[in-house]
Amino acid sequence: MSIDYVGLKAELALTHPTTNLPYDVDDQLAADQMNAVNRPVEVASNEILKYCFLETYRTNTGTDTVPANIYGRISMSAIAGLASDPFGSSVSISAAQIAAAQTMIRVLDPNANFSLVLTDARFEAILTKLVQAGSMAPADKTAILNFSENKQSRTTEIKFGRPKVQKDHVIAVRTGRAGNE
Repeated sequence: MSIDYVGLKAELALTHPTTNLPYDVDDQLAADQMNAVNRPVEVASNEILKYCFLETYRTNTGTDTVPANIYGRISMSAIAGLASDPFGSSVSISAAQIAAAQTMIRVLDPNANFSLVLTDARFEAILTKLVQAGSMAPADKTAILNFSENKQSRTTEIKFGRPKVQKDHVIAVRTGRAGNE
């Protein structure tokens, strides 16, 4: 399979998305930056849905002593009234927590099946609100975020067509011998 020189030329003109710095002027270092396995892998929303259906949680405070699956608890939070206590755990739910639960229900829609980058701070904030609402444990938040521990290279992420970018590819693009197609 041949290298996508047009794509490589465009990528080298940008900053590396992990470091937010330009690619190195040294051709070998630039190729190494492209091939470094440091980019998050997207996670299918159905994987998170499966986790939320299989795992249970209870706060063990007040009357919240019976474990329920996390998806059900998120659903209860999504339809709860403002300042209500949906789990009988002496925790009043806030508007932000209700909104987070409603967003998470849309994310977990089995018909949506899209990919998420779980390192996005907005997604982590949603999970934090769900923990605060009593919909899941802090350990569940951590477990969900750990789904994205797998990493990939920038070369793999943008699908250049080869397993690795080589120094010669970078030289060809930078000297104008390729990438002008």
